[in-house]
Amino acid sequence: MRPDGKLVLQSRLNNAINPEFDLWIQAKDTVSGLSAYRNLAITVRDENDHAPVFEQALYTATVQEQESIFGSKPLVRVKANDADSGVFGQVTYRLVSGNIDNPFILSDDGTLSLTKQLDRETIPRYHVVIEAKDGGDLTSTTIVIIDVTDINDNFPRFTSSYRWQAAEDLPVGSLLSSVHASDADVGINARIVYALETPSDQFDITDTGNITIKSKLDRETQPSYSLIVSARNQGESNLLSGTTSVLITVSN
Repeated sequence: MRPDGKLVLQSRLNNAINPEFDLWIQAKDTVSGLSAYRNLAITVRDENDHAPVFEQALYTATVQEQESIFGSKPLVRVKANDADSGVFGQVTYRLVSGNIDNPFILSDDGTLSLTKQLDRETIPRYHVVIEAKDGGDLTSTTIVIIDVTDINDNFPRFTSSYRWQAAEDLPVGSLLSSVHASDADVGINARIVYALETPSDQFDITDTGNITIKSKLDRETQPSYSLIVSARNQGESNLLSGTTSVLITVSN
């Protein structure tokens, strides 16, 4: 304070550190020495000088595809803090991007929930961006990565039927050719084991789809063979695919 009674600010104030000051002002007569006192309360008004800050720059969650939900399933809760006070310190949240086909909903408290079943084969991972905004329109963002885990919900599929020729002088044990099916699942759910659905004394098949000569062929006895091959995946539900046909013509 100056001798003329003017109160002067000497340094920058910070509402977050000192929101109020309680001062006592003395007025003193330099001749008689008599003095008087007056209390002065100063409130430091806040300004919006802090943006919201998320507690984590990255959040993660995992959900199983086609998981049953009732209303909604909470996945993760994000939280941002703002050092300002009053309306400037009040934080609201919104989904910015990554909510493809709108399977997620964000509540007022930052809880991200699932509202419908997901399909891993369509989208195996989501990158959801969430924004926090304070009452003065300052913002920040965080990312939520949501991984969709697989269930055994796809059958193995053959791309076509097969037509091969086999020389009748092929030695027993010879590899004739191979069949192949694909499965849109992953891991054990996509592992395929092949089998002959048609009983055969002349041909055999390995788990990996290789068809071999089981006994000697004779074109004069039987000029062709029609086999049915199946592919079975090894998931929990052990789904069996549709079959494919293999036509083998014996040549001289």
